[in-house]
Amino acid sequence: MNTTGYLRLLRLAAGFRESKIILAANEFDLFTALSDKQLRADELAKKVRADARALAVIMDALTAIGFLIKENDLYRNSEAAERFLVKGKPDYKGDILKFMNGSWKHWINLEETIRTGSADLSADLRNQSQREYNQTYIWAMDNVARDKAERVVQKLDLSNVRKMLDIAGGAATYSIAFAKANHQLTSVVLDLPFPIEVASENIAKNGLQDRIFTRAKSYWEAEYEPEFDLVLLSQVVHHLNHSQCAELIKRSVKALAPGGRMIVHDSILSESRTSPYFAAIFSVSMLAATECGQCHTFSEVQEWMKDAGLVKIRKIEVDDETEIIEGSAT
Repeated sequence: MNTTGYLRLLRLAAGFRESKIILAANEFDLFTALSDKQLRADELAKKVRADARALAVIMDALTAIGFLIKENDLYRNSEAAERFLVKGKPDYKGDILKFMNGSWKHWINLEETIRTGSADLSADLRNQSQREYNQTYIWAMDNVARDKAERVVQKLDLSNVRKMLDIAGGAATYSIAFAKANHQLTSVVLDLPFPIEVASENIAKNGLQDRIFTRAKSYWEAEYEPEFDLVLLSQVVHHLNHSQCAELIKRSVKALAPGGRMIVHDSILSESRTSPYFAAIFSVSMLAATECGQCHTFSEVQEWMKDAGLVKIRKIEVDDETEIIEGSAT
């Protein structure tokens, strides 16, 4: 019997085990506690307030996965753990893992979502205060966006952009990357009050207070003047259904100066909706954790842009996960 398909099935079905081991370790800030150290399991257990026996089992598993290195009874971080999972490091990604762990119950309830067609968003999945949870979420999005924003910038000609509007700009990650790439560019980050708090902190940390400004407003309520050379909708449309996307793009186009450009940057599905792999799986994340979100196709975004009056619409691949769709105002 050819067991290749069977073994792959088991590996995929059991994938939650490795995932939860890493997510649980991150919740204890285990990797931060181990940074630049070698400790026994009982020594680390005291630092992170865990049971020594249970923690030893987890740490041995993390060694098997490749995130810890064990020599005799001493554990230390692997290169990847030290780089990505230690708080304060430039490439720290622990916030997005905390957000993923907070989303776990949405995935547990996926069968009910499939049955009813709507995710149950009433359950409180937070282990933190609302303020702490909001901040974790926005910094988590910054964790993901930081590297991606640099790749987006590399794909675009920003030489003629002087004024940019970053709609639902979160931690201002993209505005910061765009401003660093073009020293003549100023940006307005539009978002709700709690992301704007984080954005202001991030802008100050990057020394860009004189070129990146914030506006605390919902994109459904904001009114625009046609003054921007570039309007950015990055990682926004996957939160919305078709009619909402069409309405948001139509509203946002009003901010464009003549000849200005709109950029939709997101995970875009093929016309069959079955690829690329990341977008197809990410669409399920939106099904599980939002009221009506899912990933969309190029032809759908193209139609919304055309209906809003944009021309010269084109698609630019960023990486295996996301694409840019660009349209110009007349």
